[in-house]
Amino acid sequence: MFLKQRNEVESGLLYCLLTDNESYKEIKNYNLKETDFTRRSNQILFKAILRLIDKEMQVDYSIIITHLTNTGELELLGDGEDNRGTQYINNLFGEFVTSANVREYARMIKDASTKREFITLNHSMNRKAELEEEDIAKLISTHKEDISKLLRQETSLKTKTLGAYIPLILNDISNGENDAIETGFYHLDKHLGGGIRRGEFVIIAARPGMGKTSLALNIAINVSEKYKNSVLFISLEMSANEIVKKYLSSQCSIDHKSIVSKQLQSTDVSKIAQIQNKESNNSFWIDDTGGLLITDIKRICRTLSYHSELSLIVIDYIQLISSSSKTNNREQVVSEISRELKALAKELLCPVIALSQLNRSVESRENKRPSCSELRESGSLEQDADKVFLIYREDFYNLNEPKVKGKTEIIIGKNRNGENGCVMLKWESRFTTFKDADDFDWNI
Repeated sequence: MFLKQRNEVESGLLYCLLTDNESYKEIKNYNLKETDFTRRSNQILFKAILRLIDKEMQVDYSIIITHLTNTGELELLGDGEDNRGTQYINNLFGEFVTSANVREYARMIKDASTKREFITLNHSMNRKAELEEEDIAKLISTHKEDISKLLRQETSLKTKTLGAYIPLILNDISNGENDAIETGFYHLDKHLGGGIRRGEFVIIAARPGMGKTSLALNIAINVSEKYKNSVLFISLEMSANEIVKKYLSSQCSIDHKSIVSKQLQSTDVSKIAQIQNKESNNSFWIDDTGGLLITDIKRICRTLSYHSELSLIVIDYIQLISSSSKTNNREQVVSEISRELKALAKELLCPVIALSQLNRSVESRENKRPSCSELRESGSLEQDADKVFLIYREDFYNLNEPKVKGKTEIIIGKNRNGENGCVMLKWESRFTTFKDADDFDWNI
């Protein structure tokens, strides 16, 4: 890491700790010490923050300045008259930093510190090896022991014993709270054991025209209304206006064609007026920027998560995400994007639903029910996903058969924490929405 970059990373982590005390929990397992920081001022500041956290005190700008003043350490901060004491802390707040990156800051600081220790050990061994009186067997043994200490320190950051996890699981179970996030579809949630989980990567896939966007939008709306936290809908295909028109059609039971053609009845206008001030509208975020890179998507999600807890992220759709990769192999590109989205879900502890196209091979079969093997452009999608939902509407292929109108199968092609299966929904094309199929009889 270059010196300027190293200073920015250290400052970024200190800023996170001063503005979001909860972020310390995110980095606790890294076992950071003051000596992991390169600048003396950052060492003093980090040690002071830890002292206050250990006392279970809230830490912010005013409290840390008061504390450092009382300990006589405030004037030790900085490296010049214009960057000393209080001004040094002020400078930490000069640039916007998101606490969503705090784990990455901690990892980079710890990695750089471990490398410095490794370099110091090697220099020491080289000097001793040049001395004739040194016993070579003892020297190798000592060096191996020192290297082992570094390895144990690095391993302790990421691994725990099975015994350490069992009490955590028991405590989670004893709380009795279902941490699943309900999709709003009763039978789907029941099959999934309550819904989708935080940190899961979920794929919704179908051929064009089956209702991928509508199903994802239905789920996003349901989550937004139930959990009151933010929901982010990233649309790389449709404009925000098109998404909102689908929302209004679904929520107000207004014919979608009437909204698109701007031929609304007075009763339709009244329905829209009634829902426009719903509280959940203010926590439902839409980004319709086209051609986003996966790095752009990660930045948008992290920034929003800094301002408000995210209950769900929806991306429509994965094959439209751009890549800065130099390869022209789309399968490799989509595989890379898939891994990044999986990692993002785990990082933000928020389910990520990504829509995906299916390849055309399904159209050549007599039985047109899709399978996971037909996910377009990458086998990694199935591997990385925790859940895969495949949409099949029989009326899409049998237009003249009234008995199957609206009949929709949500094929659960993969369910990492449960059984695969199939759940029935009802597609209401006029309102571009799906509903539970309890009130419909298809003789199934």
